[in-house]
Amino acid sequence: MNKPFNQSTKTIGFRIINMMRCIGLSMDHAMSINKIPIASNQVPLLMLSAQFEGHSMNDLANIVKKDKAGILRGLRSLEKRGLIRFQDDATDKRKRLVYLTSDGKELVERIFKQIEPVEKQMIAGIAAVELESFYKTINKISFNCLHSVGKEEWDDFCFDEVRDRSTAKNQEK
Repeated sequence: MNKPFNQSTKTIGFRIINMMRCIGLSMDHAMSINKIPIASNQVPLLMLSAQFEGHSMNDLANIVKKDKAGILRGLRSLEKRGLIRFQDDATDKRKRLVYLTSDGKELVERIFKQIEPVEKQMIAGIAAVELESFYKTINKISFNCLHSVGKEEWDDFCFDEVRDRSTAKNQEK
């Protein structure tokens, strides 16, 4: 009889998940030794909050295509750490807008300084041509996965369009 775990470790999906786990360990280690007080899995939400400051929790959930409850839990955790704050929308009392605190802005800057060395370590020993091939391969795998669920492409949120709308909205105030 085949051993299920042994068989699963040979699959592309398992190897990618394992690679993501290793990246998380590496990022968490870098965060820890540099005294950055959040886990690597909280960094994307903090960066999203920084990029789309002044947007609602629902907007953030829609941008990353995650459930609103999960986004809210993550934002509440960042709020408890004093990294973000919520503010009621002046035009729609049902909306709570997300803003970084000064501590949140400072932490974003510190994280950016730490990401570069981690990225360099991740690609150490990989030739440029190998890295280019890797990117093409993961793009093909992503396309194939989306195709399997009936999508031709991931309908990415247009970050520039959101930023432009946000800038115009802030200038109106």
